[in-house]
Amino acid sequence: MTARRLSARGWSPVAWFAALFLTAGSVLMSCAVKEPATVEGTWVITSSVTPGISAMLPEQAEMWLGQSFQYTPDNVILGQTQCGPAEWKETSLSSDDFVREYHVSFERLGIVANRVARFDVSCHGEHVPGQSVLVAGKDKAFTLWDGVFFKMEKAGPDPQQFAG
Repeated sequence: MTARRLSARGWSPVAWFAALFLTAGSVLMSCAVKEPATVEGTWVITSSVTPGISAMLPEQAEMWLGQSFQYTPDNVILGQTQCGPAEWKETSLSSDDFVREYHVSFERLGIVANRVARFDVSCHGEHVPGQSVLVAGKDKAFTLWDGVFFKMEKAGPDPQQFAG
């Protein structure tokens, strides 16, 4: 007779406990609050800056105020366009890179960071507003359309973020 007793299925009590512990741990971890990526969440347009020539009139830019864009790993909603799951590309831009690419300084947009993260998202091969997000801080970002930089602020926590 062995020193360890085996259960009816041939597992020792220690093995059963270990399996139970690992299963319970993985269930609890799946419901844990996740740390969202910098761009994830709902962003609302709060103002606009037109640093140069634009294809949009100031009155048209004002109509964008309050519009929201939602970015999650499972779904991207850009205004009235639902993209579904999307592919992301992230690039980091220094202030010099930013000036070369957009012909406007961080200072003109009120960006106080040394770098911004640019997130480009695909949407069914379409070209729609909100596909490029320039994250300038935890709760501050911009999207560019027709020569207008639209300042966006992150809305409150996403209720799905806390779902288990």
